[in-house]
Amino acid sequence: MNRAAFSLLEIVISVSLVAFCLLVFLSVASTSLREGTRTRSEILADEAVMNTYEEIQGSHFGDPNHWWKDGAGNPNNVDIVVVLEGRQVATRFTRQVEVAKEHGGTGAFFGRKQAEYDVLKISLSWTEGTGLSSAGANKTKTSYLTVWKRPGGR
Repeated sequence: MNRAAFSLLEIVISVSLVAFCLLVFLSVASTSLREGTRTRSEILADEAVMNTYEEIQGSHFGDPNHWWKDGAGNPNNVDIVVVLEGRQVATRFTRQVEVAKEHGGTGAFFGRKQAEYDVLKISLSWTEGTGLSSAGANKTKTSYLTVWKRPGGR
């Protein structure tokens, strides 16, 4: 048996095995990074929706001039700038708050009718960042919030 040929075969098998392991590692790392970025966008979207809940709860019930409405009472798209660890996040979120007529909303929160409660639809839209398999895909998270009139009309 030729010892030099056997060593060459061992080297080819070893290099192939190392290349295969490296390929698997890079594939797992790429998937992990992609999913981490997607998860971060989802978490930031959830946080933006929760902040909107708090802003609505702090607003006056029945006031037609909320910051998320234009002069004609139509929903405004509000851009949200997110700063994380001192850096502005590349993902741009757009928020829209409107009456959820499909869930029994009446517009009382915006002063359109007299009622003790109203149902609002909160829509948050964003475009997935670069480097993802879904890069450039438009995403939307929709949530509904029932707002009750507080004692004293607020």
